[in-house]
Amino acid sequence: MAPNLYDLVNKDLRGYKITTMTEVYDELDEGEVTIFLFRDKHIALAYADTKSTYRAEEVLVLTDGKVGYILPSPDPIMLHEDEAELLEFQKKQILH
Repeated sequence: MAPNLYDLVNKDLRGYKITTMTEVYDELDEGEVTIFLFRDKHIALAYADTKSTYRAEEVLVLTDGKVGYILPSPDPIMLHEDEAELLEFQKKQILH
């Protein structure tokens, strides 16, 4: 069974890479449900054409070549300095 993405937290990710793939998903009334991830966009588009509610979209994926995890955003987000913030919180508590 494939690990949950949270199972990979703080693990060595050698063997994994980030790549683009084509997600085929079903647009249901309850929301979107991923059907498959395809390496080949043309095959994905052909598969998506097999059902009227299927759609295809290019996505970023973390993969080991067997399973993939769709990444939510390609945009970078700066990491905050935890220690600096902790010091600021401590200073404010002392001043109050």
